[in-house]
Amino acid sequence: MNQVAIVFGLIIAAVVAVGAFQVMAPLVTNAENRSMEAEVINLIAAARDYVEVNRRIGAGVTAHTDLTQLTTNGYLDSNLYTNGVNQSVIGTNISSSLAINASTRAVTGGLTYNAGDQESCNWLRDRSRTNTWPTRGPGIDPTVATGATAVTCSGTGNVDLTIPIK
Repeated sequence: MNQVAIVFGLIIAAVVAVGAFQVMAPLVTNAENRSMEAEVINLIAAARDYVEVNRRIGAGVTAHTDLTQLTTNGYLDSNLYTNGVNQSVIGTNISSSLAINASTRAVTGGLTYNAGDQESCNWLRDRSRTNTWPTRGPGIDPTVATGATAVTCSGTGNVDLTIPIK
């Protein structure tokens, strides 16, 4: 076989490979985003259950910075999560910082989920705002764009999704 035919064949193969990647890449991102969304919904449910149980009994709970409180108390599957470090479905960090005032039973804080990149974080944030997630409890309006009750994205590179829990 002559060298021109080999080079031409390699060029065609490269063009086909690049085209296939461009077609398939959005599908991978979409599947990844859906997996992250399912995980975030489960984390929200666990955090809400934790808050409601502790609020009901009037327990003053101090803020914590990892998922240990949720896993050791049975709100999250301890086979999947321990402290949230590198434990999301995409291998990034998840943290929980919930505090309940013993006398007023007011809740502050929420969940922080590292979505990996700005595009994925924006997609998750937009999903929360279009009310496709279950309610996150009283005092949270999913359409709020800014402020203490807003689901927000922050950071560069590895972007965090912040979800207030009330």
